[in-house]
Amino acid sequence: MVSHPFARKIANGWGTAPGEELNIVRKWRASKKGILVIVAFLTTATLGIVGYMTLFAPDRIIWRGEINNGNDIVRKIESYRQQHGRLPKSLADASVEDRDLDKFFYEGCSDTRYLVWFGTRLGESMTYDSASRDWKPLNVTCP
Repeated sequence: MVSHPFARKIANGWGTAPGEELNIVRKWRASKKGILVIVAFLTTATLGIVGYMTLFAPDRIIWRGEINNGNDIVRKIESYRQQHGRLPKSLADASVEDRDLDKFFYEGCSDTRYLVWFGTRLGESMTYDSASRDWKPLNVTCP
């Protein structure tokens, strides 16, 4: 059983003049090649964009989820500071959830300044500095 319209026309010989079957087959093959070229181009472009974003995307995009979790931790630290008049000694003191204690780290630098960071490998970490109130892709240390 022939399912494609062009092939059905050829098989049944409906309204085709001699030699016209060959033209129909050529058009069908050409349209198939065109579709394959378009699909190949779109696949290559998509892979290229994903590869580029993986290598060169801004850290705020790559680590968006972790930064959002880190901002929640910063809010808890600030809430602790308002309630107790000092910085917490650890993340557990600031009521940070247990699931985050293994991913995020905290260091009090002074009575007013602290650092929160995630990740311990170069290129896979970001640090929040309370002095600048911003996340940075660099390893920041207390003075």
